[in-house]
Amino acid sequence: MQIILLSLLFMFPATVFAQKIPIEMSHGNQDHVGQLIVQELENRLARSNDCELSTTIFPRLKLYIVTMAYNSKYPDSLSFYSVSWCVYEDASLKPIYLTTTIGYWGSWKYKEGAQDIYNYFRDKIKPDFTHFIEPGRELKR
Repeated sequence: MQIILLSLLFMFPATVFAQKIPIEMSHGNQDHVGQLIVQELENRLARSNDCELSTTIFPRLKLYIVTMAYNSKYPDSLSFYSVSWCVYEDASLKPIYLTTTIGYWGSWKYKEGAQDIYNYFRDKIKPDFTHFIEPGRELKR
């Protein structure tokens, strides 16, 4: 009996994490460094076993990335950024805000910037998102 109870205890997380988490990306401002990071992040998410890019699956995460060149004389060198995460449970409901991070990236570290966003998703956002998925619930496509 104890083995069965332990099995049930660990079944829920396995069920939730077995599904790829849908993510919709939105990028504002078209500065060079921001474009590099968004393109690298899209490639990283597309290769991931944890998630899939989607605009039609519910519930889903929405990732907002806003970037701005630091200096108009040297727009290709440094960008300020804001990365926000929200959850959309249903098309008819307003999003649920999770968190925002801000900072800056240099063009020489755009791959690291994309990796930092992905690591934050994997370590912080993904565990929070799984609370929106009930045990045995399939994502609506």
